[in-house]
Amino acid sequence: MRVLRGLIVLLLCTQLLAGLVHRHAANATAPDCAACVLAAHWSGGAPAADPPPIPVASAIGLFLAAFPVIVPRRAHGRHVLPLSQAPPAAV
Repeated sequence: MRVLRGLIVLLLCTQLLAGLVHRHAANATAPDCAACVLAAHWSGGAPAADPPPIPVASAIGLFLAAFPVIVPRRAHGRHVLPLSQAPPAAV
C-alpha cells in the first residue's frame, strides 16, 4: 500500500512539473500555456493581509488544548480490570 501511494504521489508530481514546462519560445506568452498563466497570477504580488482577531473562546480553547487531560483516580476503579483467569483458590 505504501508503494502504491508513493507511485501515485510521484505520478502526480511529475504531471504537475511537466505541465509547467514552456512549449513555446521563452520570450513569448501564450494563453494556453500553464507556465505562462501561473506566472501571470504570481506576478501581481501578495495582497496586504488584515486578519480578524481571534475570538476569546477559541483562544481559551487553543490554550487549554496544550495541556494533558487529567483523569481522576476514581475513574480507574475495579470495574475496568478484567476477571481473573486463575483457577479457584483451594480452601
